Amino acid sequence: MRTDCLSLHKSILLNEGAKVAKKRAARKPTSASSQNSTSRELDNHEVEKQLDAAREALRNAEELYAQQQENTADGQSLLESRTLGSVIDDTLRLVRRHPGTGVVASSAVGFLIGRITRRIF
Repeated sequence: MRTDCLSLHKSILLNEGAKVAKKRAARKPTSASSQNSTSRELDNHEVEKQLDAAREALRNAEELYAQQQENTADGQSLLESRTLGSVIDDTLRLVRRHPGTGVVASSAVGFLIGRITRRIF
């Protein structure tokens, strides 16, 4: 599924890059001197440069996508490996290090729970 998604993104980006390059090439004013083969080669060269830029952007997007997928997998494995006891221990350790923050946070949580339960009952 991931390769299907990547190939779909790749084809979309390449198509968009080609469209942009063609639009930019079409925007150039046409004159009698631009009809010769040298100017057409320059236009083709510009289109190739735009396509290269689109391909580079695609490679960068693929790298970022792969990094994001790795980070997501790492985060999920971290959450799956934690137990309720370890979460409670970490919370108690945090409150011992920062007691003021713990009091403010517990007051806010208590207030929200009170407001929610008051509306329900």
